[in-house]
Amino acid sequence: MEDTTTELSESIFRVGDKVFDILMGWGIVEEVNSPDVEALRSVSPVLVRFCYDKDINEDSRIRYTLDGSAIVGKKSIKILSFTEYIFTGMTQKRPEELPEKGTPVFVRNKGSWELRRFSHKNFGGSYVCFKSQEDLKDQTTGIWDEMSVENPLK
Repeated sequence: MEDTTTELSESIFRVGDKVFDILMGWGIVEEVNSPDVEALRSVSPVLVRFCYDKDINEDSRIRYTLDGSAIVGKKSIKILSFTEYIFTGMTQKRPEELPEKGTPVFVRNKGSWELRRFSHKNFGGSYVCFKSQEDLKDQTTGIWDEMSVENPLK
């Protein structure tokens, strides 16, 4: 996580603003204190009310810094926005388990399957195999779109 705090003397948010937090959804700014107010309010002077939390049967209130950051440990993350947003590129899909280097694999590119020995998967997502079935030196050849450890012809 990157520390995104900025030294602001004034909030970009005002009481009554409709704001979005990706974890909480839409809310309304209820309070904006100046940085010199008591401890918690000086660190997180912007108070937002998120309407009706079904899990606890009431509204939730969360504090943010002047620039709309949520404080997580010693870091802060700009999370409060005037527009709805989504995360892109995030996935919880488990990464593909690849065979060990030198393992016999079946590979192909739209054509027939070939038996090769696995080397690695490149950054483009294609499979790279050794040039020779017997010699597992660093020399590789060919890039394939599909790979199977099991015989796909069974």
